[in-house]
Amino acid sequence: MTIYEEDIDFKLITWKRFEELCFELLIKYQFHSLVWRQGGGDSGRDIEATYTTSNSIIGSYDDKWFIECKHHKKGLEVTDISTKIDWAVAEKADHFLLITSTYLTQTTRDWLNKKKEALQLKVHLIEGKQLKYLLLSLPDLVNRYFSDDYLDLVKSTYKNWILHQILLNPKALLSLHGNLEVRRLSQEELTFLIYNYIAKEEEIEIFCEDEDISVFSFNYLLPFIDRVFLTCDSFLTQEESLELNRRHLWAGLLTSSCEEEREFIIYYRNIVEEENKELQIYISIRNRNIISKIMYNKKIES
Repeated sequence: MTIYEEDIDFKLITWKRFEELCFELLIKYQFHSLVWRQGGGDSGRDIEATYTTSNSIIGSYDDKWFIECKHHKKGLEVTDISTKIDWAVAEKADHFLLITSTYLTQTTRDWLNKKKEALQLKVHLIEGKQLKYLLLSLPDLVNRYFSDDYLDLVKSTYKNWILHQILLNPKALLSLHGNLEVRRLSQEELTFLIYNYIAKEEEIEIFCEDEDISVFSFNYLLPFIDRVFLTCDSFLTQEESLELNRRHLWAGLLTSSCEEEREFIIYYRNIVEEENKELQIYISIRNRNIISKIMYNKKIES
């Protein structure tokens, strides 16, 4: 699943979930002996942690960190942090780290810069923009705290398909229309979802007839193909495409499997007449590893 900065919306989580997120982030960055002081009376910190620094001359030593997590809607004022720093000084912490989902006001920033000059305590700051940057390298945390049900549905079904060839039914596929953030799908997930619609084409037609609704398809996914695949090297080459077309002269879906080599292959070729384009998808699964390639170009006139 592809993660973008705009996918990390701190407004979607509560202050408690924000503290939990900070707790897990610290673990990822090798802080240890963490204590999450939940509730009132936290004595100036939400989290207390230890960080071990290794030095080739003097060996390893531990520093005591006080971490304050501020999940606000607006910029932080001086009154939001002043007593927290005083507590860190009184408790003889080595470092004070402020993590906020927003930012410091300019007044607070100026105050903090002057305050740091008079402190032996080292003060550190992670504001919302920087926090998002750190989280982009940790997609498991982003998915856990900021994912939605539709993305989770595609992700879990994709895994089930690789392991057990289980696909979404027409009702689930219909629910994705207009609700799924397609731009967040990875190359493999996008390819899989297109194939899912193709494989369920007949069932979709029957479902739509029973529900008395218009037949739907994967066409809403097509505008996202270029964005996903132009950033990778997973296009079908002309040679591969010609070889596949030589073996399978008709347009449509071909599914083949080879149990001896534990390989499962899907190939689909479709001419999109109104757009004068050709869509070709090739998916190969060997030992639960998936390779997907695509060609989406102007139709080659025969």
